[in-house]
Amino acid sequence: MDETRDRRLRALARDGDALAQYRLGMAYLHGDKPRRALRWLQDSSNAGHPQAALALGRIFLSGAASSPDPARALAMFERAATAGSAQGCYEVARLKCCAWGVAFAPTEGVESLALAARGGHLEALRVLAVILGQSEEEHVRDTLATRCLLRAASLGDPIAAHLAGLRVIAGRGTRPDTALASDLFAMSGRSFEVSRRIAAGLGLEPGPGEAASPTPAHTEDDLPTLNDASWPDPALPNPEVLNESPHVACYPGLLDRELCDYLRLRAEPDLLPSNTIDPRRGTSVAVSLRTSSETNFLRTLRDPAVGWIERRLAKAAGYELSHTEPLAILRYFPGEEYKPHYDFVQLENQEPALRALGQRLHTLIVYLDAVAAGGATAFPRLGQDGLTVTAQAGKGLLFDNCDSDGAPDPRSLHAGTPVVTGEKWVATLWCRANRVPMR
Repeated sequence: MDETRDRRLRALARDGDALAQYRLGMAYLHGDKPRRALRWLQDSSNAGHPQAALALGRIFLSGAASSPDPARALAMFERAATAGSAQGCYEVARLKCCAWGVAFAPTEGVESLALAARGGHLEALRVLAVILGQSEEEHVRDTLATRCLLRAASLGDPIAAHLAGLRVIAGRGTRPDTALASDLFAMSGRSFEVSRRIAAGLGLEPGPGEAASPTPAHTEDDLPTLNDASWPDPALPNPEVLNESPHVACYPGLLDRELCDYLRLRAEPDLLPSNTIDPRRGTSVAVSLRTSSETNFLRTLRDPAVGWIERRLAKAAGYELSHTEPLAILRYFPGEEYKPHYDFVQLENQEPALRALGQRLHTLIVYLDAVAAGGATAFPRLGQDGLTVTAQAGKGLLFDNCDSDGAPDPRSLHAGTPVVTGEKWVATLWCRANRVPMR
C-alpha cells in the first residue's frame, strides 16, 4: 500500500468507516501485527462488518494475539452468522460439533450447518450430506443427503462429486444415471471406468433392467429445506471377541463405505511419510519400522463430519472423545508395512506435557478399504499360532495395549503385514488414560 492510500485508509478508519477499519485491521494482521489488528477489527465488527467478526474469531481461536480463546471465537463467529455470513454459520457449526474448547452442542451445530448450506456454502453442503447420510430416516439418508452432495458438486467440490457419483450409479436418492455419474467422476478427477468398477464391486451398479435416464437439470429448487437435518446416532454393531486377554474384538461395519471414502478423500492431499513415537523421548522420529504415509485430523483439518466419525469411534472404544488423540489416517502401498511394535509408550521418558496425557490404553483401527492381498494386522503372541485380522472396508479392530492395572502388556505386540497387491488404508484412534487438551 502506498503512503497516500495508507493515510487515506487510516483517516477513513478513524472516521468510523467499517470497511476501512476492516481493511486496516487485515493489513496489520498480514503484516504480523495482530495486536494492532485487533483494535480496528473490533471497531469494524462492532459496526456490523461480518468479515471483521470472522477475522476476530480466527484470531481468538488460533491464539495469534494471545492464548487461544474458543469462547470468544465462538461469540465472534455467531456475530458474523447473525449478520448473514454463511462462513460464520459454518464456523459456529465446526466449533459446536467438534467441541473445540466449547460445549458439544450437536443440535445447534447441525442447525448452523444447515443455515450455511442454505447460503450455498460449499463445504457445509458436503459435510452436512455426509452426516445426514447416517440418518435412520430414509428420505434424510438418501434424498436430502444426495441433493446436498449434488449441489456441492455443482459448486465445484471434487469430494462431493465423487460421493455423489457413487450415489447416482446406485440410484440412491435419485434415478440411476450413468451419464451424470460420468460427469461427476470426471469432476472429481477420477476415471469413470475406475469409479464404475469400484461401484460394481460394491454392488452399486444399476441392474440390467434399470436403464440410465437422461441427465436431469438440477436447479436452485432442488436444494432441500433441510428442516429434517439432525445429528444422527445409529447403534453400534455388536463386537466379535477374537481374544479374551488382552482383549481383542472386531466391529463389522463400524463405518459404512461412504464414511470410509470420505476419510480417504479428505486425508489424501495431506499425507506425509510416516514417523513413529520414540518410546523413550516421546518425540516423532522416522524409522524403518514403519513404511507408510499418514496425516492426522488436527483442529485445522477437522470438520463436523470428521468430528461425527471420531465421536462414533470413541463410543465404540468406550471412551469420551476428550480422552482420544486426533484421528490418524494411514496409507500403505505394495511392499509397505508396519513391523511388530507396541502402541503403549514409556511415560517416564516423555516430556511433561506428553506424560500428562497418560498411557495409550487402547487402540481402535478401522480399515477404510479391502486389501487385495496382504496388509493384515497380526498379533504374533496371541493364541497358539498368533492371531491375524484381515482388512475389510469399514471393519473396526479394538485391542488392549495395557493390562487391567494400566501397565504395558507385551502380549499386545502387533504388526501391519506387508501389502502385496492394492493399497491399504486405515484410520487409527489412540485412547489415553487422561484428557487430551484442545485435541
